[in-house]
Amino acid sequence: MKKKRGLLKTYLLLALAFGLFGLLDALLTFFDVVTNVYVYLAFVLPFLFFVFSIVVIPIFHHHRLERIVYVLPIYHIISYGIFFAFAFILSFFWLVYGWIWVAMLLIGFITSILEIGFSYYLLKRFDLI
Repeated sequence: MKKKRGLLKTYLLLALAFGLFGLLDALLTFFDVVTNVYVYLAFVLPFLFFVFSIVVIPIFHHHRLERIVYVLPIYHIISYGIFFAFAFILSFFWLVYGWIWVAMLLIGFITSILEIGFSYYLLKRFDLI
């Protein structure tokens, strides 16, 4: 049973770290503290985690894990798609209204806090920490 939960633990710890990265991302963007390395990481890391989320769903299904473990990977896939599409549309049409970007930062900050909380809840629920 431990072997089946190893990937789950890895995914949840990465989701926890990704949530912390989301908080950092929102704060750095809000305070306009951006470097080239940061921009690269802020682009690459979410994409890699998006791909990883797609990969873990069939593995979780193969190991017959409880349905609640699907919440985070599905959330990451959907939220990445929505945020990417929304940012693309805003950038493509040069919609630079300040309140839109602040709202996106606020939504990102709140969802990161919820992601951290849910990841921690699942880690505790399955006795993985």
